Amino acid sequence: MAGYPGLTRVADRATMDCLKQAFDLIAMQTRRIDELETQVLTLSTSTVDVESRRLVNLADPTQEQDAVTVHFLRAYVEAQAKVL
Repeated sequence: MAGYPGLTRVADRATMDCLKQAFDLIAMQTRRIDELETQVLTLSTSTVDVESRRLVNLADPTQEQDAVTVHFLRAYVEAQAKVL
């Protein structure tokens, strides 16, 4: 069978067809995983447009450029006001 030379050793045609179908599905999923990995790598090195959607479940910031939640910002401002 084209693409899967080892399948020619399978004697039963129905089993061979079933295995080819399974191998085709695995190959398709492998390609999809490769595409998703490329998209993730692209996203991790570029800006992300969230198209006016909300960001939810953000962790507290740890780096200078991290996003902050309203809750974190209020707590920070209140803590700074108490210091003054």
